[in-house]
Amino acid sequence: MLCNALAEVPSLRFSPPSGTFYLFVGVEGLTDSKALAIEALREAKVGIAPGSAFGTGGEGCVRLCFGLDPDLLASAMERLVPFLQNKTFA
Repeated sequence: MLCNALAEVPSLRFSPPSGTFYLFVGVEGLTDSKALAIEALREAKVGIAPGSAFGTGGEGCVRLCFGLDPDLLASAMERLVPFLQNKTFA
């Protein structure tokens, strides 16, 4: 469900995970993953982890957890996808 929803955002790149409940997503042109995570929480009401929290190699990425109730996940994607589609990175 998460991969299908995020596939609608052209600036995102990721590989479907195998055996975990997290998705690490690269965001084309993103230079401040912490700022994006804060903005997503404020505007879309969805918590995402900044890639920078996982080391300098994680900057430009965000991490999403999908280990939750499918209805909650669907609701979060309904808010997060339009938020990301309306963002300009670069």
